[in-house]
Amino acid sequence: MSKYYRQHPITIVTGVFSELKSYIVPLFIFLVLRSLGEESGTFFDRWFVIFILVTIGFSLIFGFLKWYFFRFSYQSESVEIHSGVFIKKHRSIKRNRIHTINLEANLIWQALNLVSLNIETPGNLGESEVKISAIPLSLATDLRETLNENNETNDIEHSANKKVKLDTLTLLKAGATSGSVGIVFAFIFALIGQLLAFIPERIFELLAQFFTQTDFVVIIILFVLGLIVSWLVSVVRYTLRYANFTLNEYDDYLEIHRGLFIKRHLTVKLSRIQAVTIVEGLIRQPFQLSTIELKVAGGASESTENVVIHPLIKSTKIPQFLSDLLPEYTLPDTYEKVPKRALRRYLFRASIPILLALGFIFINPFFIGVFTLLAIFSLTLGYLRYKDAGMSISENSLSLRSRRIAKTTALIPKSHIQSYEMITNPFQRFKKLKTLGVWVMASPSPASFKVKDLDHVQSQELYTWLSKTS
Repeated sequence: MSKYYRQHPITIVTGVFSELKSYIVPLFIFLVLRSLGEESGTFFDRWFVIFILVTIGFSLIFGFLKWYFFRFSYQSESVEIHSGVFIKKHRSIKRNRIHTINLEANLIWQALNLVSLNIETPGNLGESEVKISAIPLSLATDLRETLNENNETNDIEHSANKKVKLDTLTLLKAGATSGSVGIVFAFIFALIGQLLAFIPERIFELLAQFFTQTDFVVIIILFVLGLIVSWLVSVVRYTLRYANFTLNEYDDYLEIHRGLFIKRHLTVKLSRIQAVTIVEGLIRQPFQLSTIELKVAGGASESTENVVIHPLIKSTKIPQFLSDLLPEYTLPDTYEKVPKRALRRYLFRASIPILLALGFIFINPFFIGVFTLLAIFSLTLGYLRYKDAGMSISENSLSLRSRRIAKTTALIPKSHIQSYEMITNPFQRFKKLKTLGVWVMASPSPASFKVKDLDHVQSQELYTWLSKTS
């Protein structure tokens, strides 16, 4: 009979924290306002504190019951999981149904020598991923080795065929050129928007008076400072996420280690790779720098993050890197570009933000300069989208190139294409143009690649190639 294990008791506390995180900001503001002597209304009276304490108490009790009833066991052929407080679940996962077993550890887990173990299996009713939190690293390692498909050879020491390791300077360059400043900036604005509901009326009136009476130059300076802070935060965020990045290649899988505060250990089977994408951001492109990512067929993970196998690589080194690591995926020498008559359509789509912002120039003459910069950026981006769009067909693979903000090159073996479509609207029919869409299997949902306004001759050539069985 297999031995049953439980998660570390700390999962009770972390589970309660996860459920109550939405209350943290209001509670923090309540404490700050009380310390400042602000009148905060009936929402922050003693009943609010009682509600929070009762909620924490019930969450602790329920968290303990969830921890107590969660048990798991494993052997060479399967892993079994028992869970549920009111509704009992017993799940058995066979070894041959497991795609990958990944390890992850945040700062708390690292201090206690614990990890979270994620088991990915084929998607089934949204329950394709199993997560076991806070178990000893030695237990997680033994479980993974026991369930490894090649566990009969576990006693043989394997060595990596290829190793990629990035230093801190390279990661700082990658973070500085990642282009994620917009994400951080949007997050800061969203956080400010949430806090506005809790700011006392007196302070809110002072802020409103400041922005209405302050010169636009000062506001622009504050905006630029906000961008600089967001850029610095994005650099630190990126560097911490990919710190100690190491890629090892074995006979039939890749092994990736990355992260400082949250360490991740990912295993990717070569047979599960469906496509390779090469991403060149606007900032990186002049320096000929790219990121290489994978589209992998696996369990329905909640994460939408792509598998990065190289955060920052010189574009000239990509062909050799792929040849050594994934010889099935090769960069084509040339691309068939979209026809010149498609340029107007690309510029028209890029001009939509300009048309939407046109009304602001009647509010204040200052917006004329902002509108001009927006127009230059949008039309330039539209032209780059037109210039970069294209495709290339070889005997057994398809390469599609397109751009939203970053230029993306997708390398897709013909055998991995799940479905495709050709779309043409009335305006495209007049110009004899079509939009191509291709889908491959990926986690958590199929990945799509599109190229707009291909010539109808190109579309027919591609349709013939896709329809032909090899």
